Amino acid sequence: MKVVLGAFERRRKYFEDWRRYVDELCVFARRWYSDARIIVFGSVVKGGYDVLSSDIDVLVVTERAPSDVWEIARFRVSVQDFFGDPAIPFELYVVSSEQYEGWYKRFIDKYVEVC
Repeated sequence: MKVVLGAFERRRKYFEDWRRYVDELCVFARRWYSDARIIVFGSVVKGGYDVLSSDIDVLVVTERAPSDVWEIARFRVSVQDFFGDPAIPFELYVVSSEQYEGWYKRFIDKYVEVC
């Protein structure tokens, strides 16, 4: 039970103050991709999230979006290291503007562009 409560408390802080954490993510992401735009979508924006089962969906839109899955994985691990939390509930998608406009934007009905 203590393990579940600990996980809940760790995750809850991200959901309750997601804008602050995504602002920090924006600063970090621009170290990797200077033109990065950060777009948050999904349940955290709509307000229907569950702390234990939801994640915070984040698009990192950049013209330098890597096609190499290992490069994207390195970015994700670097985000975990930056926040000091390997279980940070960000679901990160690193995409080009073309991918965003041609695919993601068609399915995202509510979003917040943070930077």
